[in-house]
Amino acid sequence: MLSKLKAFSVMKRSGTVMNGAGNSLYHVLKRFPTHWARIRRLAESDEGFDELCRDYAAALAARAHWQARSDAAAAERAQHYAEIVAELEAEISSELAARDRGKFQR
Repeated sequence: MLSKLKAFSVMKRSGTVMNGAGNSLYHVLKRFPTHWARIRRLAESDEGFDELCRDYAAALAARAHWQARSDAAAAERAQHYAEIVAELEAEISSELAARDRGKFQR
C-alpha cells in the first residue's frame, strides 16, 4: 500500500496524473486509493471506465462551482451535483468490485 501511495505522490508531483485526461484519474485515485493499480489499468484499457472517470471529475468540478456561489439556485444545483457524484462513486465502486469478482472466478 505504501509503495502505491509513494508512486501516486510521484505521479502527482510530476504531473502525470494531473494533466489532460489524467486529471479525472487523479480524482478517482484520490477517492479509491486502495484500488490504485486496477484503476490505472482500467482507465488505460477500458474506454467506458475512462469515460466514467471523466464524468466523475466533471461532476466534482460542477459541484465545487455551485458550492462556491451564493445565489438562490446555487444550493439546489450543488445538491444536484452532489447526488451525481455519489451515483458515480457507486458506479465506480461497482465496476471495481465486478472486476474483483471476475478475477477470482477464473
